[in-house]
Amino acid sequence: MVDFERSPYRFLSEQQQASLPDFSHAVRLLSPYEDSTNSLWRLETDSGPLVLKLCDGHQIEQSRFWVGMRSLFDVHLPAQMHTFDQVYAFINQHSPLRIPALLAASAGSAEGGYPGFVLVQALAGETLTIDAVTDTYVRQLAYHLASLHMQQQGCWGSLASPKFPAELWPVRLHDTLRTLASKQNLEEPQLLDVMAAQALRCRPTYFCPMMPDLRWDQFLLHDGQLSALVDLDAFVWGPVEMEFVLLEYVLTAQQWQIFATHYQRYCPLPALETVRAPYRMMLFLMNVLGEQDLQTWLQAPHYL
Repeated sequence: MVDFERSPYRFLSEQQQASLPDFSHAVRLLSPYEDSTNSLWRLETDSGPLVLKLCDGHQIEQSRFWVGMRSLFDVHLPAQMHTFDQVYAFINQHSPLRIPALLAASAGSAEGGYPGFVLVQALAGETLTIDAVTDTYVRQLAYHLASLHMQQQGCWGSLASPKFPAELWPVRLHDTLRTLASKQNLEEPQLLDVMAAQALRCRPTYFCPMMPDLRWDQFLLHDGQLSALVDLDAFVWGPVEMEFVLLEYVLTAQQWQIFATHYQRYCPLPALETVRAPYRMMLFLMNVLGEQDLQTWLQAPHYL
């Protein structure tokens, strides 16, 4: 019999627990993300291994990334986890990669102090690390992203319920830059004024599914292939240019050439010249990849 005092279910309300299966063993998993706001548990059940992800609202409120996601995209992770059935179904429909089967999901409760959660089937494979990336994985990433970028629409916001018209993008981008910067000690406040002014000129013509936190360790490897995407928390409808600005940090110059060649078989490359600086500032303020030096971040190589 499972010791409830050591069970991850102890963090959940009785109502939340009612939707979850019995398990014979639970092990807390180490997160591949140093700045993770979730706790992960592997559960052994009669129907096979499952993964339970618990999302603590208090940790989310301390995360620069999720504060930015709420300010810009109106995404408040714990409160919206009950919509993940739509998110997982959509990405599963349009991505060539495997997506974990979602078995249960629930929003968190700030009043009761209960976390939001998702319960998914465990997939075979190992987390991809940067030093293990091959040309094959880069091509598979390009196909995955192109498959999603071909889904386009005129409004943006959370993946399950995008509600913002295109004309609000530069306004919310500008305001979010100001909001996040006010909570941090930027050494060059004049630079923020320049970036904020440039943000008002960012006017995407369409929006697509994208991840403002895209990185290699969200994917699994299996049988020598980029096999699965397992972290879908931050999917939104947003400008493709913003994801490409992030890709300039994720890919090396050699990887970029391979990626761009393969991506263009399906989609044209976006133009980044006029939007790179404000989007880089936005990603820095959201602490997307953990860089702490603003000038180092802004002066990173660019490929478009």
